[in-house]
Amino acid sequence: MIAVGAEHFASLPRFVVRRRLGAGGMGIVFEAFDTEREATVALKTLPNATSLDLYRFKNEFRSLANLAHPNLVTLYELISDGNRWFFSMEYIQGGNFLEYVRPPSAIGDDAPTQLG
Repeated sequence: MIAVGAEHFASLPRFVVRRRLGAGGMGIVFEAFDTEREATVALKTLPNATSLDLYRFKNEFRSLANLAHPNLVTLYELISDGNRWFFSMEYIQGGNFLEYVRPPSAIGDDAPTQLG
């Protein structure tokens, strides 16, 4: 069985994709095992990027890569695989943000917990 998202990294056997963690305006994030680091990492990829999207993606990485703070994930590497770009970063086990800040018991059991 091939993990969801594994097709994004098929030419990079270094990363064994385990699952998709989420998606946003700038990309898709996957949980993966990095065989070089021998650790679980998060991989943020930028699918179907325009040149402006790629510029912003690279700027995001470069502006955050040298920051070190206990409340920020550590960024590891900016990697190109042909026309696809992604960066690896520290993986932090967590939960759903909205469920954390608004537990169902605080807003009523039948209230939605995700933005739609």
